[in-house]
Amino acid sequence: MNELLIMQMQSGIRKSRSNRIVRLLVSLVLLLPFIAMAGERCAICGEEITGTIYLLTDKLTREKKHSCSDCAHLADACFVCGLPVRKDYVRLPDNRFLCARDAKQAVLNPGEAKNICNEVREDLDRLFSRFVTFPTNVAVAVVDRVNLLALFKIPGNDFECPNVLGYFRATTNRHHQVRHEISVMSALRAAELKATCAHEYSHAWVFDNVSPERKEVLGRDAQEGFLRISRLPVDGCGR
Repeated sequence: MNELLIMQMQSGIRKSRSNRIVRLLVSLVLLLPFIAMAGERCAICGEEITGTIYLLTDKLTREKKHSCSDCAHLADACFVCGLPVRKDYVRLPDNRFLCARDAKQAVLNPGEAKNICNEVREDLDRLFSRFVTFPTNVAVAVVDRVNLLALFKIPGNDFECPNVLGYFRATTNRHHQVRHEISVMSALRAAELKATCAHEYSHAWVFDNVSPERKEVLGRDAQEGFLRISRLPVDGCGR
């Protein structure tokens, strides 16, 4: 009888311990989100987030970033990634902003940007020399966003490219001589600058080599398809 009582007591103790362990595990699972939130830091200012966590998307990397309320409601955002800027950012003369990360990758010197565009011209010639010859009568300019957008308002251009980051136009003088002008936006990342420049050079080739009649039946998608192929080898990002 005593042995039976002892066995029952031992069984009860084991059940009690088991129940306590289960309750403890359940409590830990329920507390995990709060534990994680306690050490969460804002991706913009780096401070610990004490209130609501806001999810923001980095347009460059497509990553989700955690932000505090103050940073999430900032009015100014990086031109490249779209995230709010609060410290260590660069403000460009045309009122664009670059966060610290993207400012390091941007080509801020206009002279350096023009040199890169010249290298793009050489790369295109080397890559496509067996198939096409790109125009040499091309003037390249690096302009800010304000001046780039203003170019779209100039009447009388023979051709305009509605590329947000670049602009192409071809003009013909009274002697029927064609001159190509390419404008690319300043402060782009090197890969983006190369891709934009290659895209505009391709517009110049199309202007010189495709007749107006052919352009009418070629279709915009077909033309843009060629332009995208021409930029792939030089932009390094396959866009």
